[in-house]
Amino acid sequence: MRYAGANSILRGNARSFIARLIGTLIVLVFQLRVNAAQPSLETKIDRFITHQMSTQHIPGLALAITHENQVMYVKGYGQANTQQPVTLQTQFPIASLSKSFTAVAVLQLLTWQYLI
Repeated sequence: MRYAGANSILRGNARSFIARLIGTLIVLVFQLRVNAAQPSLETKIDRFITHQMSTQHIPGLALAITHENQVMYVKGYGQANTQQPVTLQTQFPIASLSKSFTAVAVLQLLTWQYLI
């Protein structure tokens, strides 16, 4: 009789375990479905960029997203002023903008005391 009692306890534990296991699997499957329904990060970036290009009347741009020393995302959008699609090799004229870059670089060198 004692053995039968222990066996029924094991059956109860097994049922509890199986119920928890099934519950966990249901939650995991639900999470996978939710994650599958959400757009990828690349899709979100594409949607944001194309919306901003439309809103700001930007005909084309090249985008590079970096993190630390790694390039995480690179893509060309729209058309260059030559009506050619923007690629990663498309060169954009920057006109007098290079003067601002040079000024910032010199100021940084002065701040870091590399130029005295």
